[in-house]
Amino acid sequence: MESEQDIIFIYEEMLLGQNAANFSAACEGSLRERQHVIGVIWRYAITHILHWTPEQALTFMDRKIMQALCLEKTLRKLDIVLSSTRYLDLRQILQYAFPKEISYSLEHQAIEEYRHVMKMDEFQYDTTPYRFPKGFFRAFEGMQRAGVIIKYAIETYLGDKTLYQIYHYFGDETKGRAWLKSHHLDIMHISGHKKPLDFVHFTMHPGDGSNFFYANEYLTRLAEKMPDPEYEPITKSMLKAMVETASESEAI
Repeated sequence: MESEQDIIFIYEEMLLGQNAANFSAACEGSLRERQHVIGVIWRYAITHILHWTPEQALTFMDRKIMQALCLEKTLRKLDIVLSSTRYLDLRQILQYAFPKEISYSLEHQAIEEYRHVMKMDEFQYDTTPYRFPKGFFRAFEGMQRAGVIIKYAIETYLGDKTLYQIYHYFGDETKGRAWLKSHHLDIMHISGHKKPLDFVHFTMHPGDGSNFFYANEYLTRLAEKMPDPEYEPITKSMLKAMVETASESEAI
């Protein structure tokens, strides 16, 4: 592993547009080694070039500054590609540069954002409308955030219900959609699911949900839509709807 002084020298060369291959070579190690290299570079850029504190970096760092200081290039070594649709919490990066001052937890950050959106606790007197940041639910990490928030919202607002009752509640599409919308979680489009039951089940972390309750509720709702042939003949439109429903289930 390169020494900190060597890493800083390589970074200064990169700022001057020289020997880009040296930076690539320094980042050929394990993920932990790459995190160390990126941490040294960001700490040097923030403390020695910008003369910022870690807290100021959280507040004032933006994409233009990252590009000017070649910091955007370092993110690629952590498989992070900045785009107009991707959300990036700077704590995720700055934890490597300032491990004593800054910590990062996807779960904590996701819940804090949701509490801000819902004006809960310390945000209850904040009258300024607040929305989830752009790109917050995109990509794999976005789905992880959605899972954390869904669990938190259900525990907070439906905590008196059993897991079976929760599945039964979201099995009712009208109630499920209304609940998600009123709790600022009308985000089913991010998962590709069209029904609240599917969205809640497949967004929750495996240990929080129940495949049995999901299958039971799904089949119960499906049976309710099937006509009784003794009293209601099956028409072509009904048959088509049943086939489409079955196709959606197989796709899941």
